[in-house]
Amino acid sequence: MGKDFRLVQGKNFIGRDPAMDICLEHEKTVSRDKHALIVYEPKHHLYFIQSGESRELTYVNEQVVLELRELKAMDEILVGEVRLLFLPLCSDAFNWTDILEGTDNSGEE
Repeated sequence: MGKDFRLVQGKNFIGRDPAMDICLEHEKTVSRDKHALIVYEPKHHLYFIQSGESRELTYVNEQVVLELRELKAMDEILVGEVRLLFLPLCSDAFNWTDILEGTDNSGEE
């Protein structure tokens, strides 16, 4: 059920405009441009969320996001009336860069 969104390193903007990295098209409760943003920091495999340039609010686990906040697996993000579940596919335990470069952190070759 639902849709998945692939995050890139750096800033990922959320809005309903098709130019947004995470496009929630046709969702009238979401600002068109930069409602919020998710940042992926690749050196330490961390994810953060912060409010965008919108007057509307963003919530994580029912708490308003007023400043930069780290995201954890299974966090629920509320943008307008849209609920998103955060499921990262990169972490200290696993990341695609190590796999592609052959430097798997699991201790196996």
